[in-house]
Amino acid sequence: LTHSFAVKDIHTYIGIPDVLEEDCQRISDLIASFDYDDYDRLIQLCDSIAMAEGPTDMVTRMSDVKNRYGFYPREKWDKHLELQKYFEDKMGKSLNEVLSCQTSNHQTQ
Repeated sequence: LTHSFAVKDIHTYIGIPDVLEEDCQRISDLIASFDYDDYDRLIQLCDSIAMAEGPTDMVTRMSDVKNRYGFYPREKWDKHLELQKYFEDKMGKSLNEVLSCQTSNHQTQ
């Protein structure tokens, strides 16, 4: 569940909401109760670079999602870039270098 919510706000969900309002509230409360650790953050990072063809640079992935759904919440965009920096600092090198991804020259929406 945590992979879709790097930002603990159910309104940052990208997709068609298909649950009842009371279930939406339960999910929101559950997300808010989690204390994310590096495992959660790593899964969120992986989700933010995963394409059908394999991993790609994060901005390319987020731009693809934005193009398909028509939006990508700014707070979520920024949080994913923050996650990338967090893990790059831990690795001492860029994520794209580690994954040998083509990098995008875009850092904003």
